[in-house]
Amino acid sequence: MNQPIVSPSSKRAAHARPRSRRQGGQALVESVLTLTAFLAIFLGMIEVGEILYIHQTLVERTRSAVRWGAVNTWDSTDSPTQITNMVLYGTTTPADSSTPIFGLTANNVSVSRPQPDYSAADRIVVAVSGYTLTFFTNAIVKMSGGSGNTSAQFTGLTIQESQPYEVSNGSSH
Repeated sequence: MNQPIVSPSSKRAAHARPRSRRQGGQALVESVLTLTAFLAIFLGMIEVGEILYIHQTLVERTRSAVRWGAVNTWDSTDSPTQITNMVLYGTTTPADSSTPIFGLTANNVSVSRPQPDYSAADRIVVAVSGYTLTFFTNAIVKMSGGSGNTSAQFTGLTIQESQPYEVSNGSSH
């Protein structure tokens, strides 16, 4: 008579106790808790990345605008508007259909030249402040039928850049 060869591992499998419903439920609960923690960390990383991206983009726009103001001839009526446009639109003369970056307005940007005397202390100063960031998770809450609130908003830090005014007035110092 030929008898099938049975490996030791299959003997154990045949004699192993079947999982109880309680053990299956425990595994499900552990999986849900792990997934919830992972999702919270993942969404938190997205939020922090978004805040860093927006802040760094505004810093770069502010640097470009202050640099533009420092190397171009200053006109007290047009230059502040042109520098503000550099921050908001990335150009001094935006198209009519242009929208400002991250929902900023001209009220969020201040431009000054505190000491316009062509001395070493003559500087162009550009500041961006009062902008509001709405967190990504607030949008998820609203899409799922919940009521998003203003506590999911963050008022950004003030960004200020200054550079010496580099255009001479034509006279020798």
